[in-house]
Amino acid sequence: MSTNGTSGDPIPREYYRYKDAFLEENANILPLNSEHDYAINLIPNKSPLHLLIYNLSTKELKILREYIEKAIAKG
Repeated sequence: MSTNGTSGDPIPREYYRYKDAFLEENANILPLNSEHDYAINLIPNKSPLHLLIYNLSTKELKILREYIEKAIAKG
């Protein structure tokens, strides 16, 4: 990744000020609590359905699985 937001950079110039949010080394850092935190109240002894919420191609499913496995490995 280029560090100056020039053409050829994978990050469009208008989003370059947010580049730190997408750096690999920041992937394991959680944001601080804020006024916009919300709780998700779960129903005891219930589990979500394991259904796709939208159709994915075989290639897209493979990419999604790889991403999920990588995220799980990070903890």
